[in-house]
Amino acid sequence: MNQLIQEAKHIIFDLGAVIINISPDTVVNEFKSAYQGDFETKYTQLVASGIFEDYEIERVNSAQFLANIYNNLDGQISLQEIERIWNKMLLDIPMKWIEILQQQKAIKNTFLCSNTNEIHIDVISQYLKDEFNINGLEPLFHKVYLSYKLGIRKPNPELFELILNENKLVPSETLFIDDSAEHIATANKLGIKTIHLTGDLTLEKLFKA
Repeated sequence: MNQLIQEAKHIIFDLGAVIINISPDTVVNEFKSAYQGDFETKYTQLVASGIFEDYEIERVNSAQFLANIYNNLDGQISLQEIERIWNKMLLDIPMKWIEILQQQKAIKNTFLCSNTNEIHIDVISQYLKDEFNINGLEPLFHKVYLSYKLGIRKPNPELFELILNENKLVPSETLFIDDSAEHIATANKLGIKTIHLTGDLTLEKLFKA
């Protein structure tokens, strides 16, 4: 892996579980506690409806997303509380990881490619401002690609091709770091080098190695 990093001229980073620690289980558990009924069935229905993926490509906006969950949970949980629980997914970004991103940007072309949504990006931007005095994600990379702004999400190969073509990147000189095996597989098919961040492997361990 160290050789992959050294040889790469360009690095594409994922966001959730790569740059920011996340806890999807916390969201599910908090909704389960707040909802008086069979939340697991409701959650299965929500996932099957595609609402989460639709929100990541802004097929629905933030207000529609929150209203959809509110209605599906029978109006038991307020819109404000739904948003609060939704943001429980986001944890922290260690300072060392910020330093790694800054160091890599100084020596390579670096990019962010994330399946995400407006509410979460607003929270992350505020967190970066409060904790590190950094104005959003943009200063940490040469270019940022967010699914909800582009209307396309990983693992769609068109998203990877967009990054490659817009920045004139050679796939074999490009490294993609992500926690999803499905996203990694798509990048591999396009000839992009990859590192699958799994288990206890973190950015700090990866770049220290």
